[in-house]
Amino acid sequence: MTDIKLISFDLDGTLTDLWGFDKTFWHEEVPRLIAERHQIPLEEAKSRMLAEVAAFGGEHAIEYYFPDHWFKHFDLKEDWKRVMHDMRNLVVVFDDVVPALTKLKKDFPLIVFSNSPREFIDMKMQAENLGGLFTETISAVSDLGMVKRDPVIYQRIIDRFGVMPEEIVHVGDHFDFDFDAARKAGLRAFWLTHDHTITGEHVVHSISEFANKVWELAGMQKRCQNQPSAKKL
Repeated sequence: MTDIKLISFDLDGTLTDLWGFDKTFWHEEVPRLIAERHQIPLEEAKSRMLAEVAAFGGEHAIEYYFPDHWFKHFDLKEDWKRVMHDMRNLVVVFDDVVPALTKLKKDFPLIVFSNSPREFIDMKMQAENLGGLFTETISAVSDLGMVKRDPVIYQRIIDRFGVMPEEIVHVGDHFDFDFDAARKAGLRAFWLTHDHTITGEHVVHSISEFANKVWELAGMQKRCQNQPSAKKL
């Protein structure tokens, strides 16, 4: 059995709820600022923003993730960092995350590997003292200058920590970026989805369920509350 030497976590939608800070910042606050700046209805501002984001390539383009890019693009006069800071209380950590990570940390080094820009990660790590649970946090777009979408970026993590691909376990909520790309790079990856109708050997529905999978892989006794077993695809 191969040793597990590192556990890697996506952040948004995996550890923190997308419907808290992220959806509000990008889908409500930024369009509101666009509407005010250009004197257009809010729904028109939302449509214009979606169209511009799509034109840049959506989530596959690195510009997609940077607030400063969009504030400049739409000629917004507000300081995006102040807007972010004022919304920090909207960051919601899923209920089982801190208990599960606290236990995992006793056995394994933990890192965050996210497409969020550095400023967003640092702000979110303050919620429930989340940052204290990780050895390192890595922003793919800010620290590595790439979007976490291709297997090559996971090789950067492999090289950074000097381990074999199969010695890293990664979990995230984006099927292509967190599961497919990580597995193609040789990592042991799990897809976290909140849709309980989707099951599979490498599918989990919570971080506590993921923690149990990790201890199973490591041949260790389960420490989190038992979760319904997933059917193999």
